Amino acid sequence: MKQLDTIGSLLIGMISVRPKLYLIPGTQCDERLWHSVSEALSSDCELNFLEIPMGKTFPEIAEAFSTLFSREPVNLIGFSLGGYIASYFSVHYPHLINRLLVIANSPKSLPEHELKTRRETLGLLEHFGYRGMTETRAKSMLDPANRNERLVNLLLDMDTAQGEEQLISQLRNTSERDDLGKALSVLRKPVHFYYSRDDVLVDGAWLERLDQENSAVKLIPVPGKGHMLPLEKPELTVSVIHDWLLAD
Repeated sequence: MKQLDTIGSLLIGMISVRPKLYLIPGTQCDERLWHSVSEALSSDCELNFLEIPMGKTFPEIAEAFSTLFSREPVNLIGFSLGGYIASYFSVHYPHLINRLLVIANSPKSLPEHELKTRRETLGLLEHFGYRGMTETRAKSMLDPANRNERLVNLLLDMDTAQGEEQLISQLRNTSERDDLGKALSVLRKPVHFYYSRDDVLVDGAWLERLDQENSAVKLIPVPGKGHMLPLEKPELTVSVIHDWLLAD
């Protein structure tokens, strides 16, 4: 924590006004995703927790956010699905973006096998309803070293709070995705990607190609399989955010 305190003091000294951060969660997540991170950041930054609008496609979500961000370029952070949304917004409204941080996502099209699974899941949900995330599914989102009762229960609780309607909305409206690589390769804003090297939901090779194409891109891969980095590695996540805010 001493290191984080030092970084925080440095940040305050270099930035006269507390920077505003806008944070977008992932599928079936809410503000609790950012709890540990926000505790450490709240003295340095003004935090604005966004929700993924229900019943909207990516263009409609981006349009809604463009109205919210209409006054000044923003510092935008997105996790998982929120990372794709943040990337989509950034390439369609670059004048409203100051910098972009994507956590646990490679903003590209989903593979066909994933789309098939989602279509099948959507059909089952519409016919039989949703009984909630299983403990096995929750554990699969965490690195083996972090599959403790507290984090598993937090994932289950967030899923319960979001509910069936939100899950169906997101499966129906946010599964068909464009590959944003070409558009991101010419985005001249600080764009950082923070992810676990062995996260099966992130395409590291795709990110490495983007990194080679755009000098404004920075990759921050970390060891492990964990997808839920704000929960699993909060101190490191805070450090990543501080470094991103100082990037040119």
